[in-house]
Amino acid sequence: MRQEIDQLCDDWTPESLVPNVTEYKQDVTQVLESAAGTHTVINGKSVVNFASADYLGLIGHEKIVDSCTSAVEKYGVGSCGPRGFYGTMDVHLDCEARIAKFLGTSDSILYSYGLATIFSVLPFYCQKTNIILVDEGVHWGIQNGLLLTKKKTILYFKHNDMTSLENILMETMLNQKRPKKCFIVVEAVYQNSGQIAPLDEIIRLKDKFGCRVMMDESNSFGVLGHSGRGLTEYYGIPIEKIDVITATMGHSLASEGGFCTGSFCSESQRVVDHVRRIYKFSVLFTFYVRVVTPTLISSFGQQKLCVFRIFATILSKCSNFCSRRS
Repeated sequence: MRQEIDQLCDDWTPESLVPNVTEYKQDVTQVLESAAGTHTVINGKSVVNFASADYLGLIGHEKIVDSCTSAVEKYGVGSCGPRGFYGTMDVHLDCEARIAKFLGTSDSILYSYGLATIFSVLPFYCQKTNIILVDEGVHWGIQNGLLLTKKKTILYFKHNDMTSLENILMETMLNQKRPKKCFIVVEAVYQNSGQIAPLDEIIRLKDKFGCRVMMDESNSFGVLGHSGRGLTEYYGIPIEKIDVITATMGHSLASEGGFCTGSFCSESQRVVDHVRRIYKFSVLFTFYVRVVTPTLISSFGQQKLCVFRIFATILSKCSNFCSRRS
């Protein structure tokens, strides 16, 4: 019996932990050898950059580079300490104040990592008894933030389908004697599809059912609206209607990190301070923060927005022309 077992063990070949990868499926890492501007160098070859999220083309801009250089000379490359202890610098507070002023909110909160913003915000605001209604087209970061909320009720409605959202709201809110607090989670511009959320309809349902709205503006901040203030400006809706707004600063702002703001900042300074304590062990970079401050009021950025609007008009005319020809 012992010999038989030993023979079976000798003959056994374990399966591979991962499937075999063909030559065409092998992941080839593209190595950047220059700044990720409109043109960049990858693996020694000059290429046109269609992959960057630098929507306003501010990466490598002279004023931005000078601002980073002066920040490094004054503060070093980072605070080397968490915000809750000795890592809060004047540039952090100045940046938070400028973001809030630009958007028209009472305060904002900086995060050192863009995705960490939505990771932290979702579990904080959504309590165990709450209902979370989420567009099924949200990006990976929001999906993982929802996993961190754990025991809450999470329901998905069809992508940008307000009839689907309203039906779920009626089932979950109107049929309860004591309706639970409900959050609607959407993206302003969906990363996976590029479609714009129908914010006017979302606000109508918010007011009708007494919900709160969380909106990620990572792909709309700096691009949508007359002055780049995002989807609320695009629709002409007061920003006070949005309870929580999050955005990464790695796209239009050509920086790093993220921020959180919204009408919750006006409710209580105690709430804002409590949110800040969540990431008290997170260290912020000083030179990235300095990038944000001039960018928000940069005439160069405003000029880029004008070009975007003209380009969008041209695309619309071309699309209409092609539709008529077809």
